[in-house]
Amino acid sequence: MVHFPAKKNNGILKILVSSAGSKIPLIAAMSDAAKRIDKQAIVVAGDIDKECLAAWYAEAFWHMPPCTPDYLDEIVSACQEQGINIVIPTRDEELLFWSQNRDRFTKHGIHLIVPAHESIMRCYDKLQFSHYGQEQALPVIPSAEHIEDIDAARFVVKERYGSSKSKVMLHLSRADARQAAENFHHPIYQPCISGTEISADAWLDTQHRVKGIVLRTRDKICHTEACVTTTFQDEGLAQQLTIFLERLMLTGHVVTQLIIDERGKIHIIECNTRFGGASTISIKAGLDSFYWSLIEHISGSVVHIPYIPITLPIRQLRIPSDHYITPGS
Repeated sequence: MVHFPAKKNNGILKILVSSAGSKIPLIAAMSDAAKRIDKQAIVVAGDIDKECLAAWYAEAFWHMPPCTPDYLDEIVSACQEQGINIVIPTRDEELLFWSQNRDRFTKHGIHLIVPAHESIMRCYDKLQFSHYGQEQALPVIPSAEHIEDIDAARFVVKERYGSSKSKVMLHLSRADARQAAENFHHPIYQPCISGTEISADAWLDTQHRVKGIVLRTRDKICHTEACVTTTFQDEGLAQQLTIFLERLMLTGHVVTQLIIDERGKIHIIECNTRFGGASTISIKAGLDSFYWSLIEHISGSVVHIPYIPITLPIRQLRIPSDHYITPGS
């Protein structure tokens, strides 16, 4: 385990991946992108758990305080002291903290790769997300706080805020949905729609323009995330999602979850304004998200960098693997 040295970075690109946890593929992908720009670049894994897997894997680790207002001063000071100049948040709940305090970090030369607070909140609040989609005539699944406002035979109950899929109840009758909602903090109801589950990884520049989209089927789900996922091509679907994402005024890497029903109609479930658990497949397929984000920060634009998608299908198997290190190195 290598802990972050308490010294300035001397001009080196130094990137903090916060809430690093066990996101080893994400850290590796970020490190690869950073070192293509600066061979001396350092990716710092940050987490409140000093014994998380990332602490053992990453080249540098910061045992961080929680990303809450109470610790804002401490986090700003520590980023300055450690020479961190770019931050990549990876957990939904902390995106709001970083975006709300963007000006404070920018003032000290710390760049945050996160969308605007308003855009994050629009996606974080599923009820607001649904209402916005309906106002914009976008194919977003309707949501309501009261089950009487949803016309359906079967229902989904989920939490209104965040993107945690661990607390979602599916295929419920009206009576069962009402009962299930009693165990939620802020329950909302949605119609239960059957079809093929799709994830779409996309990257948008700071002008909210989509540079590329990678579509993939969620072939097998393990612990709420796709452990087997396969890319595919559908130009029409990609165009529809481009319109949808650009209207949301997002930036950086985002993941959209949707269902395609038996009639071929799309139903957008949610949009996560961060890099997803299985999103590394999109980098393999040509969506060079981390590299583009870093280049855009440094030069102001990535228009000159072509997006060259891999059109052949790619299947990703997210399986455990062993890593070997020398203790103390």
